[in-house]
Amino acid sequence: MDMQNKLISVIVPAYDTASTISKCLDSIIAQTYKDIEIIVVNDGSTDETRNIVLKYCDKYPQITLFDHKKNKGLFATRMTGVKKAHGEYIGFVDSDDYISRDYYRELINEAERTDADIVVAKIVQENPDGYQWIQNIYEDYNFGLKKGEEIWNSYWEQEGQLFIWHTIWNKIYSARIWKEALPSLEKLSRHLIMAEDFAFSSVLFFYTKILSSIKYSRYFYYRNENASTSLNNNPTKFAKNIGDLVNAFAFVKKFLETVNAADEVILHYNRWEALYKYFWTQNVIKSELLDRDKTRLITILNNGMTSNDIPTSPEYFYSVSTQFDGRYEDIINIILDDNTQVVSFDIFDTALLRPLYRPTDVFELLNIEYDRIRKARTEKFSVMREEAEKRIRNKLIYSTDSSAEEVNIKQIYNEMGDFFHVDKKILDKMLLKEIEIEQRFITKRESVYNLYKIALHAEKVVIFTSDMYFENNIISDLLKKNGYDSYNQLFVSCSANASKRTGKLYEKILHTYKCDSNSIVHIGDSWESDVLNARKYNLKHIFYPKTTECMSYGISDISSTHALDGYKGRNNSLVNYEFALKYLGNRTAIAIASNKLFDMPFKSYNNWSEMNCSPQFFGYFALGMHLIGFIRWMDDQKNKNKYNQLVFIARDGYLPMKAYQIFGKYNSYAIKNLKYFYTSRKAAIPCGIKHSQDIYALYEEFNGLGLEKKEIINLLLPVLDVERIQDDNLAIRIKNREDYYNFAKEVLMPAFNEKKASIFNEAIKKYFEKIFVGKCALVDIGYSGRTQELIYKMLGRNIDAFYIHKNTDECAVREVKYGFSVNSFYDFTPAITGAQRELLFSSLYPSCVGYDLDKDGIIPVFDNKTYEFPYKYLVSEIQSYALEFVENYCKNFGTLINNMHMRNMEISYPFEHMIAFPEDVDLKMFDCILFEDDMWAGKRVSLSDQWRENIKYHRLLINYKIQTAAKYAEQSEANGDDVPLTWKLYDEKGMENKSILIKMFFWLINDKKYFWQRIREKMHMI
Repeated sequence: MDMQNKLISVIVPAYDTASTISKCLDSIIAQTYKDIEIIVVNDGSTDETRNIVLKYCDKYPQITLFDHKKNKGLFATRMTGVKKAHGEYIGFVDSDDYISRDYYRELINEAERTDADIVVAKIVQENPDGYQWIQNIYEDYNFGLKKGEEIWNSYWEQEGQLFIWHTIWNKIYSARIWKEALPSLEKLSRHLIMAEDFAFSSVLFFYTKILSSIKYSRYFYYRNENASTSLNNNPTKFAKNIGDLVNAFAFVKKFLETVNAADEVILHYNRWEALYKYFWTQNVIKSELLDRDKTRLITILNNGMTSNDIPTSPEYFYSVSTQFDGRYEDIINIILDDNTQVVSFDIFDTALLRPLYRPTDVFELLNIEYDRIRKARTEKFSVMREEAEKRIRNKLIYSTDSSAEEVNIKQIYNEMGDFFHVDKKILDKMLLKEIEIEQRFITKRESVYNLYKIALHAEKVVIFTSDMYFENNIISDLLKKNGYDSYNQLFVSCSANASKRTGKLYEKILHTYKCDSNSIVHIGDSWESDVLNARKYNLKHIFYPKTTECMSYGISDISSTHALDGYKGRNNSLVNYEFALKYLGNRTAIAIASNKLFDMPFKSYNNWSEMNCSPQFFGYFALGMHLIGFIRWMDDQKNKNKYNQLVFIARDGYLPMKAYQIFGKYNSYAIKNLKYFYTSRKAAIPCGIKHSQDIYALYEEFNGLGLEKKEIINLLLPVLDVERIQDDNLAIRIKNREDYYNFAKEVLMPAFNEKKASIFNEAIKKYFEKIFVGKCALVDIGYSGRTQELIYKMLGRNIDAFYIHKNTDECAVREVKYGFSVNSFYDFTPAITGAQRELLFSSLYPSCVGYDLDKDGIIPVFDNKTYEFPYKYLVSEIQSYALEFVENYCKNFGTLINNMHMRNMEISYPFEHMIAFPEDVDLKMFDCILFEDDMWAGKRVSLSDQWRENIKYHRLLINYKIQTAAKYAEQSEANGDDVPLTWKLYDEKGMENKSILIKMFFWLINDKKYFWQRIREKMHMI
């Protein structure tokens, strides 16, 4: 059914919002989606709110006003609106908020596409001064398409920390779930203005069968600072809000009991309650209330909310914010402007994308086919193809007596045949292959496709305009394949014999539509052709830059990462990373990352970050490229050694295993026999102990751990008789070798049971034999070969391994001693290693800490460690996006991946750049990681603090953005400025990426004093 037939009821609760309700209603009336009834429920306003709404009702028949004679509170007001609604969908907009123009069209389109009961939109927060911002850590969070029990569990798992889950206003709902939820919701009859979203959502999500989300449209949430100020000195308002909070949580708790919620859900509820109790306790403490009022309010909180399991990082998701970039919304408004009649889209790099760094990489892919067809020695096809196009352009376009504006693909191939003497039959096959490769690899640019759908929905004339050697029929097929199947006309330079390059294609458009040039808007990625030349003909023009240019900080007013600067030569390193772009595999990886992350180029990007403090950005780009490099290298190595099985070590081998499984989906030659081996340094300790004297040799395993005697005994239980242990001081920690030897002699050796140890080791041997079958290799981060040594001792087999890196010659010694080999991705040890890498590669499942023996054999024993939601969120988001990158890379290139050549450190450069030179803003992502580093540090460690200490210890150079910040501070101090304008402008204009002459000109114009200072410094250096 056409979504246009689906009525949505938008409910606007209103109470004393005369200053904002007009903006709210205007934003709903202006929606691209028109099948809307607007239900305003006036909750007993005492200002002009009601009169303003009445004027809107007179003008717009889709608006209906309902009044509460007496103020009933926000919960009851929304309930009134729902009961008056007629729509198949229901949405809410608070009367001090507003929505973007295409908000409901995008939401309903997604609901209809997926049959979702709830669809979630992104939000922008705005203060009274008009400043708008997003929260970086969850800005790119994708709800995905969730179904059934997964929705309910995911809602509770976040425990209120990710508030976009439970806010009611950034979503649309099917009327069905409201109908089912109303009987439960009606049981909450109290006046409620605080935590009503939590009460609504906790019921609605119970009835939700499918959940989805959208990418582009926004809900603008108004942060009323004046309201919080008035609350600050008013104990009565404080008491009312706290009372509402207590009642809302009590209502939800009762609902959970009614539906027999699982114990896990109740646990999440208790933590949610503890979180909000903590927030409001802090609100009271930080207020300006009298001490007696504070004591009374905190008592109410403690009596009404008894949970105290406060998360370690309660404000984690709101620790980094960035000014919202609203240029995409501006483009939508230009398209929807009444004066805009024609919307023109450039095609390649604007409407359509390739997973390629530069257009000529298509010809590199054609080399493979050409080598297959023609065995004789010849020029590379890519060289001939580029040269032929250059020659035919010089002949037909750039000669003085030519009137041609563009060449076509057949002319290029004819020139190739004439000049390089290639057989016509071969060229015919290659021409077809070039078209086939374009069709295979080209995809739509999702953000531009969204603009295209908006233009169609608004009944604008839509045209496509391109300078291209493919003729109309080929371009038309490419557009149709990618969903661009409804447009008015196609203007292609080689078919029209007119180009944007000269401007004559714009003349043809103006002649065809005979309208005012200012009523045509053209959108494209070329500054010269799509902007400057369009400007010459007075067309409205929108610069929509290439994804790769955005990603590599090639556009001055689009902020991005400097993690690719090494590829441009701007890195302080012994390695020349400029050669990275000579490798097709590296280039394609950058292109795939760019196409995802800068699909919509106007990203709200934090200028003081490298990864935008975004788990998704870091995972997809940096870790994703590192991961594809590792499994690509690993597969090359396995071919040389003819392994038939890969065994991934828990837990560090988890992410490589998942990545290799994806690789195997698209490559028939990949190893299919993959196993996951549960082990750890702790679990391995009792393995191989056959005699009591072996216990002495364990000191090195325990050294530095600071373990208590009882902890050591627990690790050795498989070979000890516990009843023979006689020691009344098992809580004492082992501090040195003498302590351990005395403990071993007096306690452990007398309790050693040789028969028990023999039975255990025989069972371990059988367990290992089931895992290590045939010619297999281990996969692990590294570092020392301990696992291979253990396997050799248990099985007498030398098992090879794939490591990211080794740390010492311990591994080499073991290789010689036991006859195995270790292939290392890096032949050096990175400066920053250990916990950071292990966290990113490891599973979130519990660690194997030992082995139990029962009648069926060995059973791995796991710790009972649990992770708080921010920890799980961070790791799972980084890993899932890294695996999405691997999926997209393998899906694009499939069996061609063998031709995607890359070098290990070059493909991993963005990842290593982040690990070694992280911005402090990006490290805030990892502030939520507190871990028990019991194998080394023996204490609770903050990962981000440890990271900072490591950077300091290794004296790693601060990177560009930190340097710029230092310059800002230096200039401010020198000039007494609050804002160092010249350095700020320097950064905003991307001057660091410009040539030395441009930089000199910049400083000469903007700061002559600094210009001459630098000249003198340079002269002194000479």
